[in-house]
Amino acid sequence: MNYSITGLIIATFNRGEIILIMEIEINSPKFGKHIVLIDEIDYEIIKDYTWRINYHGKNVYAITTLKRQNGIDGKSVKMHRMILGFPEKQIDHKNRNGLDNRRQNLRVVSHIQNQQNKISHKNTTGYKGVCFSKKVNKFQVSFVSNGKNIWGGYFKTAIEAAKKYNELCLIHKKDFAILNEI
Repeated sequence: MNYSITGLIIATFNRGEIILIMEIEINSPKFGKHIVLIDEIDYEIIKDYTWRINYHGKNVYAITTLKRQNGIDGKSVKMHRMILGFPEKQIDHKNRNGLDNRRQNLRVVSHIQNQQNKISHKNTTGYKGVCFSKKVNKFQVSFVSNGKNIWGGYFKTAIEAAKKYNELCLIHKKDFAILNEI
């Protein structure tokens, strides 16, 4: 076992439901210590595996290699996929933290839905969906939602544009909206 249980957190939700959350520390010689969150009820699913840290671009995940489990030999799998029973579709981490494997943070999604919950690392304005147009010397709002181009207009300041993006994003992306912090 290359991980240890570092804590147990009690969380209460609006229906009065109590969920126990476990903090699992994975020590990686290459990547250092990382904390993974799971619901306490899922510990039975993951406890018999050796977990390690894996980077996929800038995203970090807990993975293991299955050995003659589920008819698969030597296949690497991510913890969140194991927890949700290996669905055919993709799994999205709502808060974009690949180590937060609590069920309330995971949802089965299509590829398009999963892409909507990403943040571009090329943005220079600091706001999602906002870029500066040299042509008109203003900030513009535009993004794609479900394959459709959404245009929000031009604005004098990046903050005004970011507010407009947030407004349109809630309408078009709903649960997959990543809002700008203003």
